[in-house]
Amino acid sequence: MSRASLRRENVARFGRPLVSPVIALVVVSLAAIVGLAWWSASNHDGAALPGQAAVVSVASAGAAALVTIALLSWFMVRAREAARRMAADAMALAERNAALAESDRQQRAAEALNLLSTGTVVVTQDARLLLANRSAERVLARGDSVRLEDGCVRATTPWDDARLRTLVAKALEAPRGDPMAGVGVMNVQARPDANPLHIVVSPLRADDRQGPPCVAIILRDQSARTTVNPTFLRQLYGLTPAEARIVVELAKGKRLQEVADELSVSLNTVRNQLKQAFAKTSTNRQSDLVSLVLTTIADLDLDQPANEPKSSRPEPARSKGA
Repeated sequence: MSRASLRRENVARFGRPLVSPVIALVVVSLAAIVGLAWWSASNHDGAALPGQAAVVSVASAGAAALVTIALLSWFMVRAREAARRMAADAMALAERNAALAESDRQQRAAEALNLLSTGTVVVTQDARLLLANRSAERVLARGDSVRLEDGCVRATTPWDDARLRTLVAKALEAPRGDPMAGVGVMNVQARPDANPLHIVVSPLRADDRQGPPCVAIILRDQSARTTVNPTFLRQLYGLTPAEARIVVELAKGKRLQEVADELSVSLNTVRNQLKQAFAKTSTNRQSDLVSLVLTTIADLDLDQPANEPKSSRPEPARSKGA
């Protein structure tokens, strides 16, 4: 039986500490006063003996003092117990508020990570999962390269899993001085004909008082389809819906003829719209335009707004004389 259980049992059987002795002291003091009064009244038919009145007065005053001390002791015990309960309640409230604040910070961090299209996972010791954004959850749910097993991030093959654990362990033990200390990379290939999954492991250097050390695992899925939100293109560069749609299709790796077939327009219309996109983005080549788009907003994983048309037919190019 634990000490706490024994303490609760003793309190239930014998009362709270110091309460029983205080009550006994009060009873004894009252009995002494009553006994002295009875003895004084009954001695020699009420005739007081020499010095008897003084003895009775001193004894009564002493008994009254004992009663007063006993009552003060009892009130002090009760006050100390009340203060102890208030302190325990305050500590429990502080711990609950701290837990709620930590939960709120984790939720905000998860929401921020969800804005990234690159899979990002935050783990603690032994690669135990702490946070994961939507892109990482898709990779883990697929389970062909890495997966979630018993709450920990694991690679599918024993060899790759051992490498991943080694990188996580090194990142957790990395010193704070060197920013590149503990950073490691590896590739995991699910099948010989599949694109590899690039993994970057990096320590998250924070104050140790904020919790256990953490490690970030970046999952760059080469087989994932790159998507660009056309609304952002329109807001950043002033593109029309048709021009933005063409740029989106080019960012997916399609050729001009494939874009024309996808949008059911002529190749000449696509080329004219592309020229206007070049002028608005200050680029001259298709590769420069795609690179610009992929390095600015392609890493944002945001759903396309409902008011954005999913397929905008490119507007015919206007002639210079119009």
